[in-house]
Amino acid sequence: MLWGSAVQTKSDKLAIALEAIYAAAGSPGLWPRALDSIGNCFNAIGGVLIIQNQDDSLATIVSPRLKEAQLEYDSHAWKVDFLAPRLMERAMLSGHACLTEQDLATPDEIATHPFFTDFRARFGLGSIIGTVVLPHPKIPVVLSVHAALGDPAYTDDDATLLERILENVEKSLALTVRLTEAETHQLVLAEALSRLSCGVFLLDGSGKIIFKNDKASEFIGGEINAPGGCFVVSGKNYAAFVEVCRELLSNGQAEDRPPKQKQPIVVRSGCNTSVVLRVLPVEARTFDEQPFATSRFLVLATECLPAEPVDPALVRDLLELTLAESRLASLIGIGKSPREAADKLSITEETARTVLKRIFSKTGVSRQSELAALLSNVI
Repeated sequence: MLWGSAVQTKSDKLAIALEAIYAAAGSPGLWPRALDSIGNCFNAIGGVLIIQNQDDSLATIVSPRLKEAQLEYDSHAWKVDFLAPRLMERAMLSGHACLTEQDLATPDEIATHPFFTDFRARFGLGSIIGTVVLPHPKIPVVLSVHAALGDPAYTDDDATLLERILENVEKSLALTVRLTEAETHQLVLAEALSRLSCGVFLLDGSGKIIFKNDKASEFIGGEINAPGGCFVVSGKNYAAFVEVCRELLSNGQAEDRPPKQKQPIVVRSGCNTSVVLRVLPVEARTFDEQPFATSRFLVLATECLPAEPVDPALVRDLLELTLAESRLASLIGIGKSPREAADKLSITEETARTVLKRIFSKTGVSRQSELAALLSNVI
């Protein structure tokens, strides 16, 4: 919110939400606050994250005003929630990035199903808008925003705004997942980053390396170099890396909106393996501990290992597919049959074949072997 202003504009609300989202990246306990800020962008009650863990169990994180509803949901109301699993499935076939209850349920279900008439009505919950993000190849996350009962239904403009927010939520959740996997909740951020399974470079505004973990050090060489302690990408990807950094530096000064998502940068490391670079903006006040006070960029370096599925988020960005299509393409790319991929994704084989035809059309290939070769070439 602007200092001295009693009323938050849409830009104010978005800026506050983005700050809260990135603050939660290193401190998962701040996600309720971030969800509350996201809900505030829509004048809604709040937001909800439903996380499908690798053992298929579900975990929920909610805004403070939805805490009471969460307790009942976790106790027994989850048994009547047909929207979350339906969203997981329908996202495979829908071309829409965001879905509402009108997309997921029939008018009769909305009018008579206990999930709406009992659970949601008792807690004053009305319209819903949400979608799936993928911060980790094996951990899909449903993000939804919940309006108050009686408020207007969500519009196309709301869907566009949520799509802009989602790009940043996925990046922040990706780092949250890495931190959680490393069991660093009792450590300061510097130690947490040093234990991550991916390479982490923390840079100041001039590109000087403030911090790098052991994994990041392994990648130096090839097209990743550190002359004079500065992070440098050489070769054909030099211009792309510089452009991303410049946009992130100018974004906060010129516009109250998140930067458009850029295509990931794939380079060859000193180990002669393909490494995916993702550049994230860092607010200095996000971190309480030194040496992060002067940091401006966080560069995540993830190695593409042979015989393992390519990160679907990377496939999405490189081949311009939807996230659902990318999850299937990454499995087909390592030799899985449509039936095997369908079993892995918990969808029907018919759905998998339908999505595969769409992938072929978008990428210009006609066989599974050609798709695998295409993935091999771009990675």
